[in-house]
Amino acid sequence: MLVLKKNHWIVFALLVLISFQCKQDNKLYEKDKTGLRYKFFVKNIDAKKAAIGDVLELKYKLVTEQDSLIEETDLFRMRLKPSSHPGGSIEDGLALMHEGDSAVFLIDAEKYYNLTRGIKMPKFLKKGSNIKFYMKLNEILDLNDLASYKKKMYHRNMQQETILLDDFLKRSNITVEPTNSGLYFVELRKGKGKKPMPGQTVVVNYTGYFIDGNIFSTSYKLSKPFEFKFGSGEVIPGWEEGIAKMHIGGKYKLIIPSHLAYGAEGKGTKILPFSTLIFDIELLGVK
Repeated sequence: MLVLKKNHWIVFALLVLISFQCKQDNKLYEKDKTGLRYKFFVKNIDAKKAAIGDVLELKYKLVTEQDSLIEETDLFRMRLKPSSHPGGSIEDGLALMHEGDSAVFLIDAEKYYNLTRGIKMPKFLKKGSNIKFYMKLNEILDLNDLASYKKKMYHRNMQQETILLDDFLKRSNITVEPTNSGLYFVELRKGKGKKPMPGQTVVVNYTGYFIDGNIFSTSYKLSKPFEFKFGSGEVIPGWEEGIAKMHIGGKYKLIIPSHLAYGAEGKGTKILPFSTLIFDIELLGVK
């Protein structure tokens, strides 16, 4: 016969209670074929449904499993991409939504930060824990209307750019201080080689994207990595400053305000005025 001391009974009772609570919590959620767990509060099945490539206007609140606030936004626009990881991603959740829907999605915290955002998981979250996205899909926007709206509202001046940049840094949990010029330099993987010297030909792979996550250029679709002569003015000032800090073999994120990129003029129809540009760069070598 098993005999438990009083304090052992307390621990046993707590474990039973926790197990029961987990089972009750799991019953609150449905499970999608992707593995995503979710619950809808409002579901407009007759409204337009989100699809890959659509531009979504969203409101969301991100919290821990214990409902401690991580971040919150009033309005956020993004293009819906394919799932960023297996087992149930936030993209899988958005793909279930219609205009006007609101829902909560349970996402693996480590996968979300490492694979969806491409950054380290905050230290206050534990490996194996989940985060909860409370999401409302306001509208699925027409691409032509979106381009006109963005140019009018988000690319008016440097003050508006700064507001968007500050919001991006907060949402991305980026806490590094900018350099004197305003460049944000984030080391993703430490390089073991030397730094480039002016006059050398630098060899890199890169992906460039806007604050909303939309990619505007990448070398990975080319037949070979991108090369340029370092220190010669062939690339934007933000690149020149960032490359000078890199070591061969490393991977880095550069967050470049418009005054270190294409400024108040922009570039062509793709890069609008006052656009902050973000680059993930692998420094492969120098010649």
